[in-house]
Amino acid sequence: WGHSPNLLAWKLFSEINLTGRSSAFYQTPAMIEWHREMAAYLHEHDPYGHLVTTHWSSNFYVINPPIAALDGIDLLTTDAYGGNTAQIADFIEGTARCPARYSKPAVITEFGGSPMGDSLGNLRKQLHLANWQGVFSQMAIPPMFWWFAIVEEQELYGEYKAVRAFMDGEDARGGQSVERAVREDGLAITVLHGRGRTLVWGYDREYFLADAETVPPRELAGVEIAVNGLRPGRYRVEHWNCASGTVVGRGEVSADSVGPTRIGLPTFRGDFALKITPL
Repeated sequence: WGHSPNLLAWKLFSEINLTGRSSAFYQTPAMIEWHREMAAYLHEHDPYGHLVTTHWSSNFYVINPPIAALDGIDLLTTDAYGGNTAQIADFIEGTARCPARYSKPAVITEFGGSPMGDSLGNLRKQLHLANWQGVFSQMAIPPMFWWFAIVEEQELYGEYKAVRAFMDGEDARGGQSVERAVREDGLAITVLHGRGRTLVWGYDREYFLADAETVPPRELAGVEIAVNGLRPGRYRVEHWNCASGTVVGRGEVSADSVGPTRIGLPTFRGDFALKITPL
């Protein structure tokens, strides 16, 4: 299968931290040297130059630096399982920061509830949240939902289509700055600057992080956000519905050199996204 363009990487191990007679076995010199030898072998003999990785279960906290930092390991793969949605969101954010430590991307190849599962309502919220959080955390690949059968059974492909539509034509590589804030009204806002445009995503923590799966999202009207970092000038603003992946409004704003730029939002539920581009 080495010729296939659909093959992303060779994964040397699944859940290396669950091997051996104790939880510390994966940190032994033998495991580290095995990874060094096998990663080097694949890089030498794979004529197609695929990436090489290995996998840690549970969450990014169990990644051990001696293996993660090996020259032959090109990216890190791990999980994001937690006791609740808030913990999963923290694990996604923490995984997204791994490249700053190891100078290589980190990818979540399993997430959704705990390893034992979760309620359907919470899994649906987690799928939506992770797709958008993955993009706005600048992850190399959005987190991969473990409960893939639910996507088929519940017809949740629209979750992927929506974020795909929003990112169509966007270049998320390098040269960007990120601004995050949690407001008193419960909204978590992420602003992504770079490459001639600014992207904004905000979500209602009261809804997405609640343990109760049957509580509908509240309707939020008259919300105004403040965006820092816009250069003085006029900007076009597109308002996106994150559930449908469609533009629900357009407008213009002016930015000056004094203070943040204030932008009013249409009424929304759950979360919203903006594209801000200079005129």
